[in-house]
Amino acid sequence: MYLITSLLGTFYSQSAFLIYIIYFFLENETLSNVFNAIFYNLNQLFSVGLLGVVFVYIFSLICYDTYALDIIAEKDPDEACDSIISCIMDLYVSGTIGGSVEEFKFVRFMTDLIYFIFFGLLFGNIVSGIMIDTFAELRSKREEMNNDKKNKCYICGKDRA
Repeated sequence: MYLITSLLGTFYSQSAFLIYIIYFFLENETLSNVFNAIFYNLNQLFSVGLLGVVFVYIFSLICYDTYALDIIAEKDPDEACDSIISCIMDLYVSGTIGGSVEEFKFVRFMTDLIYFIFFGLLFGNIVSGIMIDTFAELRSKREEMNNDKKNKCYICGKDRA
């Protein structure tokens, strides 16, 4: 496997050398726990990610319908939010649609604030909470297995005493 990866990396594409890094992560016990935590709750993380995509899409539609004309007037035509896709990308990259405004608008301020609070803070904390719970659950399972190895017979399952 090392030889094939080295040949691919040398003669085809240097991206093949990334396999060594992934292998290092999988062989290191601490780093493999991160991969285990991700794959253990992949359904939950996928659901939260899908909810995040829907949330960004809803806010992009609201922003596009509410003040797309103001943004087009503010920006260069190349950078303007002239379609829903460009609004989604602008919202995803910068967190707000339209970097600056010439006059303060309370509705726009509240929309950007709600987006920041829900997406920037809430979704990040939800993913962090899922990962922390997974680490705690994997640690308790590992401790339970180690306790069983030390204190139970592996043939009959009776306690050591």
